[in-house]
Amino acid sequence: MKTTSVSNLKAHLSEMLRAVKAGEEVVVLEHRRPVALIRPHGADSMILREATTTYTPRELSPLTATDPVDALQDERSERW
Repeated sequence: MKTTSVSNLKAHLSEMLRAVKAGEEVVVLEHRRPVALIRPHGADSMILREATTTYTPRELSPLTATDPVDALQDERSERW
């Protein structure tokens, strides 16, 4: 996988596109941080589809039976 800066990509776009056509991926960096990935069309393409079920939120059971305020007060009282 090649990496290149935005300015280098601008200066050598044709060369980079030839590499991508040959199957190579190019990561574009801006101030040393990756901002884009250029890869051949169709490589690991994402498959998007409609959701078949709807999300139904449900009630979550508490992790503890203790009231959090009581637990906090107990913890603070131990320090004093």
